[in-house]
Amino acid sequence: MVTIAVTKRAGLGRKACKALRCEGKIPAILYGQKKDVVPLLIAPEAFLPFLNKREHLVKLQIDGAEENAVIKEVQFNTFGDQVLHVDFCRIDMTKKIKLHVPIQFLGTPQGVQKGGSWEKSLRAIEISCLPTDIPEFIRINVEKLDVGEILRLKDVQFAESFTLEMPLDSVVTSIQAPKVEAPAPTEGAPSTAEPEVIKKAKTETEEA
Repeated sequence: MVTIAVTKRAGLGRKACKALRCEGKIPAILYGQKKDVVPLLIAPEAFLPFLNKREHLVKLQIDGAEENAVIKEVQFNTFGDQVLHVDFCRIDMTKKIKLHVPIQFLGTPQGVQKGGSWEKSLRAIEISCLPTDIPEFIRINVEKLDVGEILRLKDVQFAESFTLEMPLDSVVTSIQAPKVEAPAPTEGAPSTAEPEVIKKAKTETEEA
């Protein structure tokens, strides 16, 4: 379990958070288990290494006290290179929790080698498990997936240490057939359209 030193903050609201970011700090909150919400601030050097390791379970050190928590949400700026805000949720180490774990696809589908388009419908899967059983990734092998095939959650064998919290019919990934473009018409090619027949209206003399 990763340990992160955090500090309580007094300022609340967008202006206070913006001021903290200008000072190089990351605003955060801690909530859960029917306890008070605690506004926090984090030094980037204390949080970013943890984020890069993709570890879910953390121990927060707050003014001499410790809280077990999981990260619930990280907000980034438009370019994805700056953390704007972090949400932590308290946990009981003896009870299961729900969270989203990122998918790691293993191998390259054989359908891609045939020109198919690889569509990744899911990037993460919601599961429930004990805090000590949280996986870093959920690894799914896709090497045998061919053109026109769809992989759903029910088609994947998962570890017994966690329970899926999503419909089994959810599409994980698929291989779409390559698009076939119609050939452009050749310049000067004879037209296949029938000529329009123009009929001349009969005069009264012709009708007689």
